Amino acid sequence: MKVLILSISKRSGHQHAARAIEKAFHCYAPEHQVINQNFFEFIKNPLLEQMINTTYMGILKTTPELWDYLYDNDKFVVRIRKLRNLVTHQASMKFKEILREVKPDVIISTQAFPCEVACSLKKENALSVPIVAVVTDYIANAYWVHPEVDLYTVPSQICKDDLAAHGIESSRINILGIPVNPEFEVQHSEAEKTDIRNRLGLDASLPVILLMGGSQGLGPFEDIVKEFKNINCPYQIVVITGHNTRLRRSLSMLKEESGLPLHIFGFVNNVHEFMSVSDILITKPGGVTSSEALVKGLPMLIIHPLPGQEENNSQYLVSEKAALRIDFEEDLPAIINSLLSDPTQMNQLKMNIENIVIRNSSRNIVEATLRLFDKGFIDSGIPNETNMITEVDS
Repeated sequence: MKVLILSISKRSGHQHAARAIEKAFHCYAPEHQVINQNFFEFIKNPLLEQMINTTYMGILKTTPELWDYLYDNDKFVVRIRKLRNLVTHQASMKFKEILREVKPDVIISTQAFPCEVACSLKKENALSVPIVAVVTDYIANAYWVHPEVDLYTVPSQICKDDLAAHGIESSRINILGIPVNPEFEVQHSEAEKTDIRNRLGLDASLPVILLMGGSQGLGPFEDIVKEFKNINCPYQIVVITGHNTRLRRSLSMLKEESGLPLHIFGFVNNVHEFMSVSDILITKPGGVTSSEALVKGLPMLIIHPLPGQEENNSQYLVSEKAALRIDFEEDLPAIINSLLSDPTQMNQLKMNIENIVIRNSSRNIVEATLRLFDKGFIDSGIPNETNMITEVDS
């Protein structure tokens, strides 16, 4: 079987999720061929991706309240339908040409736009392979809703209920978790954690507070770190700044001036190790990052979630009491002091995490995809090589 995995935006959670599924196929079903592609690079239209990303980031930086209004707004979705259809049609024409060459047996999408394009071809009877939609946030938005999707994988019951309320058959929605790299599933012993801390240059005897803002290092890091001078308990801070070199320089200067027990790292490929040895994570609640932390059993303090996906993720995690939300940096010291000095609070958070965590999510999605393919396209007796593209007049 040839599997085509589609995402958009380099260094995004969608791409991390796609890579996690790809790696799970290599680990658990290596006999199958996997092609993992950024959709816009796949259809050779990077300008469209740049336009979308620039517009998105521009709105978030200048008028975040506008994005809060536009995101998952049913009325807005209806109003821009003609524009969406035009963009989708243009993308689908190029996508159809490439699919004739690649000839996948199943398409997996970790982002709504490539999923919509694939569904538009299926709606035209121009595509007949199964489509798997992998929702990477705890609540799905309206852009995911397509009756042509054969299987939805979602991380929560509330997400399943929301899709069902929008008309998706419940039998097509499986609660399998947000895909994370299989290495996050490894649970380390205390001796192994000590070895990892030593290797990372950390003090093995002090609690670790991990501060992350995604690969772009987004967030008021300097303001947050400055508040650590008011923490009374012993601790050390690890900050991962990603590709944000300006932030790394400014934090290095702050470390020299303040003398805080601060460890600064840029972009790293071993976030799973940092999470394994941390006691508290301060982060923005992207779906994949949140899922990684849950799998690690790592208590989260959510600060300044972006409107839309992150706000919804925050509301879900807080409602399940699996994370705490901090709206003001000056509130951080009191909460951290309380957590580090009272094991009961920390243990309760970890128990709440265990109530909602879904482990082996990537493997779950691989196995569900294989079952879908076997059931719908092998048992039916349809030869695999004919399941690709049907000629339709453009």
